[in-house]
Amino acid sequence: MSTYRVNFYTGAYRDRQQQANEDRAVCFVAHHLNAADDPSADYTLCVVGLNAGPISRAWAQSYTAEVAGAFGVRQWGDDGVCVGGMNGRGNSQIYYTRMPAILPEPLFCSNPEHAAIIRSETGRQRLAEILAASIRQFFPDGGLVAFSIGHRGKPNSNDAGALIFAQPGEPVMYEADATEDILRRAANLLKIFPEVQANGTN
Repeated sequence: MSTYRVNFYTGAYRDRQQQANEDRAVCFVAHHLNAADDPSADYTLCVVGLNAGPISRAWAQSYTAEVAGAFGVRQWGDDGVCVGGMNGRGNSQIYYTRMPAILPEPLFCSNPEHAAIIRSETGRQRLAEILAASIRQFFPDGGLVAFSIGHRGKPNSNDAGALIFAQPGEPVMYEADATEDILRRAANLLKIFPEVQANGTN
């Protein structure tokens, strides 16, 4: 069985990528959740950089297809892959990698039905399973996996991303909270022990 390790990268987005390059990561995941003013927005999307190669594009397409099948949502556009991000959003978070890289936005935290999935442990676990399986599929030889928790970990910033829709009585939860949990579950599924922390973070 192939062996995987993971680093959780923090700091400025470009610094995260450059450190992953120096660490010779085999792949890079900058995980987010989507949000929109329209609560009915309901597709799954994965951003790849403007310079993305065929592995990144195929990985992103396969990932969104699995999310669509698991949760009954449609893929954005023809195949769920957004090259360069919406109006460039997200591109800079993966553009500077020297390895295949994706920025998943599997569900909308502003959509009440999607938010219910995101808030549930079973939903986050399923998202982690899909991500971990995609990494095993496209990087079967193992190696270092680079994870970036969306908005969390930026210098001098308390940015936690979008607020996840809540039903009355549900606790406050932000995009970065769910994203971190999904990535840590994915790390466990990849059987990474011990987890290596980048940039001196815990």
